[in-house]
Amino acid sequence: MIQKATISVNSFRGINSLSTRAEGEFSGGANFVVRGGVLSTRRGTVAVGGTPFSGLIGTIYITTGGQYGHLTERLVVVDDHKLWRQLVALEDPSSEFGEWKLLHNDLPGNTPYSGVVYQGNLVIGAGPELGMYDVGTDGFSTLKEALEGELPWLDGLAVHKDVLFGWGVHGAYPHRLYFNGYEEYSETVDTPKRILKRDLHSWPPDFAIDVPTPATATGIYDCLSMGDYLLILTKEGFYMLYGDNEDDFRLVPGAPVGVMEMRCSGNVLGCAMWLTVAGDGTKRIIAFSGSEPREVSMPVFDLLNELPRKYYLYPHCYAFGPEFWVVLPGYKLGNTHVFIYNIIADMWQHFEFPYEIYAVCPVLEAPGLSSTEEPTYLFGSRDGKLFRMKADADTDDGVPITTWFKIGPLRYEGRKMKPKRLYVVAKPKRQFSMDVYVGLGRPGVEVGPYQVGFTPPVGPALETTQTVKLWGIEKDRDVYLKFEATDRVDDLRALSVVVGVEE
Repeated sequence: MIQKATISVNSFRGINSLSTRAEGEFSGGANFVVRGGVLSTRRGTVAVGGTPFSGLIGTIYITTGGQYGHLTERLVVVDDHKLWRQLVALEDPSSEFGEWKLLHNDLPGNTPYSGVVYQGNLVIGAGPELGMYDVGTDGFSTLKEALEGELPWLDGLAVHKDVLFGWGVHGAYPHRLYFNGYEEYSETVDTPKRILKRDLHSWPPDFAIDVPTPATATGIYDCLSMGDYLLILTKEGFYMLYGDNEDDFRLVPGAPVGVMEMRCSGNVLGCAMWLTVAGDGTKRIIAFSGSEPREVSMPVFDLLNELPRKYYLYPHCYAFGPEFWVVLPGYKLGNTHVFIYNIIADMWQHFEFPYEIYAVCPVLEAPGLSSTEEPTYLFGSRDGKLFRMKADADTDDGVPITTWFKIGPLRYEGRKMKPKRLYVVAKPKRQFSMDVYVGLGRPGVEVGPYQVGFTPPVGPALETTQTVKLWGIEKDRDVYLKFEATDRVDDLRALSVVVGVEE
């Protein structure tokens, strides 16, 4: 005897490939965002025209500065070894992009470059030199010789407690952490030394800390300012540097959980996160808030580790508000996978782009908008193109965005069931359609496509429910639903499937 039952999903979440996933979590998918339980296709991207780039764009910065009350947003891009900048007037949101100016024709050191804003300058670690872009005067200079001793080789930079720290994994002392000196301090019999001003040009040779690493180690790869301490990441593990200056700096060992490469870490709302390679060779995402490091990548573990090796030749990661971005360009494969973890929602997303991304930078949707507006992003590609994510873009520069997600396997008390009817609820602002496939527990058994379409409702109705009759499906204990669309999916809110269940 067959009885009817309904399996419902009333609110959507992110991706979780584990068998313990909660209702509304997807076992796979890409190119969608979930906000408040509602699913929509991610924003598309457009190529920025009129750019002078020809090489790999591995570094993008946006700074704000100016003189005499006239603020300008400065977009700084490193194209291979060329440093460019573009001014965008914040007072005039319509002037989205201006002329490009070449600041430096041949930066030394290794690309991609690391840079930080320090004392009104965008400071770039360029190996044997420091590049310094003054965001107030729009001037650029390089520091080749320090006031004291020799300028160390610097590949990476971090600012912590007003101290500029640098390290050089490609230099002669890759395990050494350098920090800048100062030009002014006060000290009396009654008061200890108090530093009044740090100096960007001062790098005393004894202002350095050797981080213990095995003889086979390659040195320091990343550093993050974490409030009370500076987190120092090597491939073999991490250390914490406490103190305020050279008189009281102390190094505290952490755990043997290292970072995969440079630019593979970020500070997400006070939580350090980084991409690591475990002892068994698997890739994982680690979160550390000061006690014990923990893995947060289990929901996407299979997705991360099924990618070919070429996606891990040039990985890079970013912290954007509550999100940690893991960007994996497929070297010479022409596409990129991006995995995004939201630390507040405890939720993973997965994007796919039809070009190789080697730099990401957040930017407001239009110059002059308040910081409360939702940011969009600039992407730098291997072939010298700059792409911008935009709310009104429905494709990736003309390439359709394939939105897909997989619900299930769905089960009902361990009994065999036969899907009969599917109900999908949306609040569409535009017309779109999706193909639906029904998969069974047996590998490779998938029926479909069935099509479900939506048009914006006329009148007071806010939501629309579409019904799909499912036919030609055998009984099974495990059933999953896979949705695919090249249209822009708009405000998908719930779904339910009616199944016939064996008594």
